[in-house]
Amino acid sequence: MKQFLFVVLATLQLAFLILSCEEIVDIDPPAEEPRLVVDGLVRVDPLAPLPPPLRLGIKVSETSAFLGEVPATDLKQITMSGLVLQDSANPGSGFYENLFTARALRQGGDNLLQIQHKDQRYLARGVYVHSAPIDTVYQGDGNSFNDNTEVVIQFKDSINRQNFYLIDFDNGQYMTSSDKLYDGKTQTISFIYDREIPSGTEITVSLMGIDRSFYNYMNKLIEQSKEEIDLFQTPVSTLRGNIINVTEIDNIDFFDNVDQFNNFALGYYAVAETFTKTLIIE
Repeated sequence: MKQFLFVVLATLQLAFLILSCEEIVDIDPPAEEPRLVVDGLVRVDPLAPLPPPLRLGIKVSETSAFLGEVPATDLKQITMSGLVLQDSANPGSGFYENLFTARALRQGGDNLLQIQHKDQRYLARGVYVHSAPIDTVYQGDGNSFNDNTEVVIQFKDSINRQNFYLIDFDNGQYMTSSDKLYDGKTQTISFIYDREIPSGTEITVSLMGIDRSFYNYMNKLIEQSKEEIDLFQTPVSTLRGNIINVTEIDNIDFFDNVDQFNNFALGYYAVAETFTKTLIIE
């Protein structure tokens, strides 16, 4: 009994010593300069009447890994395809826009995006990529084991041309597709939401034409995101898009200006022909 009491007392003393040595230490998170984030997916509706012109724009914000995301409204200038974009419709929102004719964007060639933010200049190149009209969108039977909602889309792929698609199933749900196995054929793609969508909800499905680079970018972004995503929210990791910092690229005295690997903006700029259809969930 005495031996048992001794062991208990010794254990309590050891626990007291361990607790008395605990000390709260404040660790400052590593500081990181905020990065510019560009939501630059420009969706061009080829069926839009001409005129009126399309109101298109770019959403920009500024982010820090530890301080969260805040609007970036101090752009010195932003131009797209030579037109100056302004946030006059909703000042302070970070959404810069202007009126474009769909015909002008469909003429091909580069659609350059240029941004001046603080003391930095950024450049991105977006080529108009064709899509395919949506034949039909309908509600599938879903998953028999869960109360999930299924939406099915059908479209005819263009023959003899390598096509990449980004499909927006609404509610922050995206899927990519390549016509490697269905070139020139009618393709059926099914998407099952991870939950049941309430009856009466209107779903807007968009089929966008994208290039290989954006296809690869979106695949990585979707893989990183396990839940619903805003297309250009701060990625789980720093995923590099096509927004290039060109601040010193024309400075002959700055010899390593093309090797600023860590000095870039987040997000992506793309100009995509987009076809849409809506569906009422039953």
